[in-house]
Amino acid sequence: MGMWAAGHNDRFKTLIAGAGIADLMTMAMSTDVGLSFIPPYFGDPLTHQSDYSAHSPLSFVQNVTVPVLLLHGDADTRVPTLQSRLFYAALHERGKTARFIHYPGAPHWFGGSVGLDTEIDVQQQVLSWLQKYL
Repeated sequence: MGMWAAGHNDRFKTLIAGAGIADLMTMAMSTDVGLSFIPPYFGDPLTHQSDYSAHSPLSFVQNVTVPVLLLHGDADTRVPTLQSRLFYAALHERGKTARFIHYPGAPHWFGGSVGLDTEIDVQQQVLSWLQKYL
């Protein structure tokens, strides 16, 4: 929701997205849960491309006015890291303030599976970001 909110309002001073979805089309075609996850909402991604685009945060990246921090695990198969990479690239190319941090070997839900050093780093990154932009 952070990626979506970033392109749809200006009520926040900054946004942080952890394992967010930027592009519904590529998400529907690449998640480990297959076509049972997103297509029930928008239909077949190959025949309803305009519906997917109309609801994808990536389509509204030009409207982002706040700094965005993206955090993602490289081993995430639920929401592949490509999602954060796409959003970051689009923000970066438009001169928006953004940072993308990826964690090698980290899955979708860290939940103690990544080790204490990574858990601490995530918290430090978030705190540092908030101290800078709030």
